[in-house]
Amino acid sequence: MSAAKEKMTIRDLEPLICDADNMVDVLLNMMEVFAEVPDGNFVLTQSEGERLFFVTTIAEQMTRKVKDAYYETLGGQRVMIARDLAERANEAVEACHLKVRAERKEAQK
Repeated sequence: MSAAKEKMTIRDLEPLICDADNMVDVLLNMMEVFAEVPDGNFVLTQSEGERLFFVTTIAEQMTRKVKDAYYETLGGQRVMIARDLAERANEAVEACHLKVRAERKEAQK
């Protein structure tokens, strides 16, 4: 994704997954039609072969896009979780420091 686009979330993956699933369904339907072999040999016309190659290529591109988006989203989620944990740890350390300072002040009285 380009820097100009917003970060992708898990919910943003649904249309990519559905598109890829639909394209694989088209590919499967084509293969079922072409798999009906009357004499044991597959025979495709040039246009059928080109169409089959095109659909296969698009299906591969779409599934790669889904995979890349998934890992990008997962990576972003990991960064957000790590930042949140770091902030909580810093808050806990600061709270401990404040408590120690307060106890020292109380002990000095």
